[in-house]
Amino acid sequence: MIDRVQGCFGFTRVPFGRNLAPSMLHQHHSHREAAARIAGCINNRAIGVVTGEVGSGKTVALKGAVASLDPARFTVIYHPTPEVGMRGLYNRIVTSLGDTPKFHLAALAAQASTALAAEVDERGRTTPAVVIDKSHLLDHGELDAIRMLTNYDMDSTTPFTVVLIGQPTLHKRIKHGVLAALDQRIAISHQMPTMSREETSSYIKHHISIAGRQDTPVLRPRRRTDPPHQPRPSPLRQQHRLAVPHRRLHSATRRRTATTGHPGQTSWLRNPRAAPEVLPSYAHPAEITRPGNPFDQNRPHGR
Repeated sequence: MIDRVQGCFGFTRVPFGRNLAPSMLHQHHSHREAAARIAGCINNRAIGVVTGEVGSGKTVALKGAVASLDPARFTVIYHPTPEVGMRGLYNRIVTSLGDTPKFHLAALAAQASTALAAEVDERGRTTPAVVIDKSHLLDHGELDAIRMLTNYDMDSTTPFTVVLIGQPTLHKRIKHGVLAALDQRIAISHQMPTMSREETSSYIKHHISIAGRQDTPVLRPRRRTDPPHQPRPSPLRQQHRLAVPHRRLHSATRRRTATTGHPGQTSWLRNPRAAPEVLPSYAHPAEITRPGNPFDQNRPHGR
């Protein structure tokens, strides 16, 4: 079924997929800025916080930042499931650094701290980078425990990097008084904005070209009658869900027009001002009605 859909629209792969190489990512402004801040935080062995709305591209920016690092100098420890608690985090740190985790929590915490420090002392230029995704799910005790991991040599240096990635509630939680010690140690704090209208158009064209189509999709330009305040652009994940159904609807409507040849159907396609502003993603081309179209089945002829 997927092969038939790809052949129908001329795609060589499914568009808006997640299995993209770092070089194939769309380099819009918010992505470049977030990736540069994450890479700078890792290079400086600091604590960084990157927040953004759901589907805004935080993990994609992390992927681009990690790809730009030298694997011989940095050891990235990615922790995607904070629901396992601090025991799970300590276990992942010790396992990633090549040791066997201990059973008791107190011994495991000391083992993780020692392993992070030994990675720098023994290998010299190798810097561990602990990246915790979905950090907004951590409570105050877990966030403070992560801060205490960075206390090394009487708090004079930090042998590794901590990057916390989560939703905007993470930034608000860190501002609480009980986490003042963690807030003072954060060197980089970045809030990812949503893409502008021009970046959204470039983003869609980029992914359509990666999927194998060289022609660019037709996007309605801004009119003089549009209100000055446009709604906030959708996050990347929502654009993935909306772009494919609307392109499928546009292509199916164009094929229906070519087969019927009715002048009433081709006129509103030639005139963009007569086209609908928003088409529902679940609508079928046969359900689109136009005034003066005698082929519509939802209303009697002559009305």
